[in-house]
Amino acid sequence: MKIGRVVLTSLCLLLFGSATIPAQAQNGPLSPAGKSFIKDAASAGFVEVQLGQLAQYKGSSQEVKDFGDRMVLDHNNADD
Repeated sequence: MKIGRVVLTSLCLLLFGSATIPAQAQNGPLSPAGKSFIKDAASAGFVEVQLGQLAQYKGSSQEVKDFGDRMVLDHNNADD
């Protein structure tokens, strides 16, 4: 359950962060902190896909496996 909380927290941070990126893009080039955030968010998304795959294959319940499926699908769509 602890991994689920970490994944959920990361997802919330990614969603919040992605909502602010268009506003920054309209205001000119990204600051170094903005570039760092985007790199960190992309890395976190990659990790969440890996965690989703792990949940798919190693999950102890169907609910966990379904959550893993959703994580992989959502993050792959976000990457596209």
